[in-house]
Amino acid sequence: MHAVVIADDLTGANVIAAHLVSEGWRARVVTLAGQAAGPGIEDALVLNVHSRLLSGAQAYTRVRETIERLGDLGGRLLVKRVDSTARGNLGGEIDAAMDASRRRLCWAVFADPVNGKQTIDGRLLIDSVPVDRMPIAHDRASPLRTAAVGELIGAQSRRRLVPVPLRVLRSGRREALSYVRDIGDGSAILVCDCATVDDLGMLADVAVDLGEPVLAADPGPFTAQLAVRLSPAGRPPVFLACGSIQATILGQLDEIRNDPGVRLFELAPGAAGDPAFRATLDRWAEAVTTPPLPAVIGVYSSFDRVPQGAEGDRVIEDLAAVVAVVLDRLPRAPAGLVLAGGQTAAAVCAAIGITEVTVVGSILPYTIASIVGGGRWSGLPVVTKGGLIGDHTALVRSIDYVRTCWTCLL
Repeated sequence: MHAVVIADDLTGANVIAAHLVSEGWRARVVTLAGQAAGPGIEDALVLNVHSRLLSGAQAYTRVRETIERLGDLGGRLLVKRVDSTARGNLGGEIDAAMDASRRRLCWAVFADPVNGKQTIDGRLLIDSVPVDRMPIAHDRASPLRTAAVGELIGAQSRRRLVPVPLRVLRSGRREALSYVRDIGDGSAILVCDCATVDDLGMLADVAVDLGEPVLAADPGPFTAQLAVRLSPAGRPPVFLACGSIQATILGQLDEIRNDPGVRLFELAPGAAGDPAFRATLDRWAEAVTTPPLPAVIGVYSSFDRVPQGAEGDRVIEDLAAVVAVVLDRLPRAPAGLVLAGGQTAAAVCAAIGITEVTVVGSILPYTIASIVGGGRWSGLPVVTKGGLIGDHTALVRSIDYVRTCWTCLL
């Protein structure tokens, strides 16, 4: 997981998740914080804390406790999603995020230029009209008495508010970074002007250049720009495991073996017991899990030397263990799994904690597409095929199916 987003309502949670998905991230929305299962295949976890209509004190407590329950976020991107028309408990929830995460700065970027929402001279405008002059300003639950973003935040926040005007952004990346660095060491909320998508990009560049874990308060477009710059290693690979000893698989592997985007690891019988094996595996695993990632990562057994019986079972178990090691090292979840051979499929599922799948259908005869249900890998596409099944294109077509699934899920 590379980002955590705290939203004050469900529709807003879905909006910012869609922004992240548009940049190739997987995003999981938890409809009510506190109901979330453990981390899964998502790149971003979006939690709805349902705090829009709470009092300022209640909203502060709910946001702070939600973030604290997540534990150490490390360098992950943290976002306090705010309403695109600046309604809600803005200052209190930003303070809660800063207190819980102990992040020094918060980038308050309320603009959505593509949809006509700009912040100019500190005021939020919708199609050039100040937001406090729009019908939304008379919302009974969260009325707006001003379009000044700093005033709206400052009504609840105890933090210093520092404006970042357009003239600073448009003076150049180096100058804008210098301006932010000159703020000093104290805690502050940066109230950022932004009129165009280029302005959003400049703000994201400077936020990343600063070298501190980023905390953003925005409706989604600024977060999307940050996602571009903090991308979790590009498009995820398809993970392939072949433990079948059938000659059919050898021909299918030959179709992908020389592709420069494919990295394969051959596991010989008994190799896992060799003291040098772990070092060899570590070197290979480091190479294939360091960005840029290959399109396909595969592990297969030595076809002409796999023994039968108990010794053969150990080879399959060793192969499944190798799969588990490499999956754990990937900087993001794979696009999906292709598992060739019934014994291999069962062993890999056991090794990585897959206990159930929902079958989607057949992509080829006896080649079945499923979605993992439950556990860490919930939602991951997986294709299983028999070792004797298919012509020489069967593995290629299975891999292509998983890639298509990943794209469609985005």
